[in-house]
Amino acid sequence: MREKYKSYADEERLIIDSATQKLQSCEEKNKILKGFLLRIRATAFCRFFIVRWKCFKKLHPKIAKLIAQFASFLLFSCSVTVWQYLVMLFLPYAFKELANKPFVWPSIKLWNWADGTPAIFGVFNEPVLYDSAGNVKIGGGLGNFIAFEIAVFTAQCINFPLQRNITFKSHGNAWYQALWYFIGWVLVSLFTNALWGLVNMFCIHFSFANSLTVFIKTMITSTISMIVFFFVFKIIFDDSKSQKA
Repeated sequence: MREKYKSYADEERLIIDSATQKLQSCEEKNKILKGFLLRIRATAFCRFFIVRWKCFKKLHPKIAKLIAQFASFLLFSCSVTVWQYLVMLFLPYAFKELANKPFVWPSIKLWNWADGTPAIFGVFNEPVLYDSAGNVKIGGGLGNFIAFEIAVFTAQCINFPLQRNITFKSHGNAWYQALWYFIGWVLVSLFTNALWGLVNMFCIHFSFANSLTVFIKTMITSTISMIVFFFVFKIIFDDSKSQKA
C-alpha cells in the first residue's frame, strides 16, 4: 500500500509548480480572481485533498467516477431546489384570483381533529386557506397547485441539461432520454403529491407559516426526487443502452 502512495510528494510538487506558473501568466484583467483561486489550490489542505483524490482515482476508477458524479448531481440538485423554493414562495401571488378555488382530489376524510374539523386527504391536496379574519390566504387552492407544478417543472427543465451534459456527459439520444425523464418525473410527482397530501393536513391544522409550509413541501419533493432520479439518470444517460435516433 505504501508503494501505491509513494508519489504523494512528487504530486504535491507538481501541483505547486503548476499553480505558480499559471499564477505568473495570468492576464491582468483576470489576475485577482485567478490568483485567488490558484492560491487556494496551492494551500496545504487543497494539495492534500487533490493528491489523495488523484491516487484514489488511479486505484479505484469506477468508485471515483461514481463519487464525482454524485457530488456534481447533488450540487445541481441543490441549486434547482433553491430555485424551486423561491418560485413556490412567490409565484402563488400571480394566481391569487385562484386561491379561493379548492383543488382536492380525491377528498377522503381520515379522522376528525380535537376541535371537530375533518382531516381530509387527497393526492392533490390544496384546499382554500383562510386567515383569522376569514379572508382567503395566498398559499392554498388551485392557484397554489398551479404555482407548485410550474416550480417543479421549470426546476426539472434546468436540471435535465445540467445533469445530462455536465454530470453524466451523455451523448445519447436527447429526445429518448427526455421522454423517459418526463415519464419518471410524472410518476415521482404523483408519489410526492400523495405524500404531501398527508403532511399538508398537519400544516393546515396547526397553521404553519406559509414560508415554513413551502420549505417542508420543497424538502419532501426535492429529497425524494434526488434519491430516485440519481438512479434514473444512471440508466437513461448510459449511452451504451440509449436507443439511436
